[in-house]
Amino acid sequence: MLDTEKKVVCRALIELCKTDGVFRVVEAEEIMNMMPDVYLTKAQLSSIIRDLKERNYIRVKYFTPDEYCIQVLPVVEKEFEEEKPTILPIEALEQGQTDVVAGEHLDPEIESEATIVSTTKQTYNEPIPSKLPLKVFLAALFGSMLGGGIIAAVAILLQKFL
Repeated sequence: MLDTEKKVVCRALIELCKTDGVFRVVEAEEIMNMMPDVYLTKAQLSSIIRDLKERNYIRVKYFTPDEYCIQVLPVVEKEFEEEKPTILPIEALEQGQTDVVAGEHLDPEIESEATIVSTTKQTYNEPIPSKLPLKVFLAALFGSMLGGGIIAAVAILLQKFL
């Protein structure tokens, strides 16, 4: 099962590349522009595309952080077809019923009074501010300083005693 970000990227790739079996060159900016509600960095997008490749949703001929040569496999389109909305009568909606068959009305005289209700729950993925990138940067910085200090100390000891 894919998480929300991967589904959004996959849908964007379906729209950009189609599922006709042809490799297409797509820029990272094009993919990100197809998803205005989801903020992804190029590294996150690259990670998602690698994951989709491992799951056999897409084939990748080559990729750089800015450009991808992708073929979307037909299996993806079948899996990501959006569910068709169900038509429920207004009376059933007012009573809170959701198990009414499309086209079935409580009042047989009312035929045209119906509304379209989606049976899927929409989730909105807002970027969560995180201090993780700062922590990773600081850990890498201090780790490199510590490693450099150790190497310098070993080099000085080797020069004195050899």
